[in-house]
Amino acid sequence: MKNKLICAEQEKYREDGKEDNDSGSSVIPPECKERPAPALRLSLDGPSHLRPRERLSVLALLLERVAEQACGDTWRNIRDDLIQIKLAQLSSPNGTVWQVTEPTQDAANRLKSLEINKPPPILQVD
Repeated sequence: MKNKLICAEQEKYREDGKEDNDSGSSVIPPECKERPAPALRLSLDGPSHLRPRERLSVLALLLERVAEQACGDTWRNIRDDLIQIKLAQLSSPNGTVWQVTEPTQDAANRLKSLEINKPPPILQVD
């Protein structure tokens, strides 16, 4: 019961953004920090009242979490590195070429951590 009260008390600190006290040590007890994310507590079978878009959101959150674990970094940093890979459509009277930009070193490292092959430079020529 005491831990539940402590965790509830610490929620107000999280809302204010004050997770540390004046001495620099954390005021949030470890048992409060170790709680799993709410979305991860849902099973994939989940309650039948979840709509398809809600299930898709849960799957997206799980995918983000798997990527974070594989790369050892936050989803924001992973996304920022991978978003630099662009697909360009080059059109001319002779046809169309779909070309992928060369991944940066950071993006290439992310792809390697996620066990994803680098995309080919030319995807399609019409």
